[in-house]
Amino acid sequence: MGRHLFKYILQIAAILYFVITVTLSFDYVVRRDIAKMTSISDDIEQCILEEEYETAINHFNELNKKWLSIKEKWRWMINHSIIYEIDLTISNLGHYINNSLNEEAIVEKHKLLKYFHNVRDLDTIRLHNIF
Repeated sequence: MGRHLFKYILQIAAILYFVITVTLSFDYVVRRDIAKMTSISDDIEQCILEEEYETAINHFNELNKKWLSIKEKWRWMINHSIIYEIDLTISNLGHYINNSLNEEAIVEKHKLLKYFHNVRDLDTIRLHNIF
């Protein structure tokens, strides 16, 4: 009986180690991705405020490209409704920049950042989400 109990305890410890490792890895990836998207979004806002629309469009294209690569990494870990909302917000942001709608673009930029910052708190893999 002692051997079997030790074996089960060892298996549980291995599972917990795996869950903690995945959680920490995902947390690192999310923080890094959010930092990239925040930096580009801030550049977009600065260009909009300075009415440099061509540069804002270039930054937007960079933001959209980064989001497409981030979305593929996050797809299996994040609630799909949030991914949809981020897609929609990025689309709206591009529309507002292309049409020089400054106030609307800045609002969408802040909405986008809100979604990104909520991802880490709401949808990351955490022990309290599992147990």
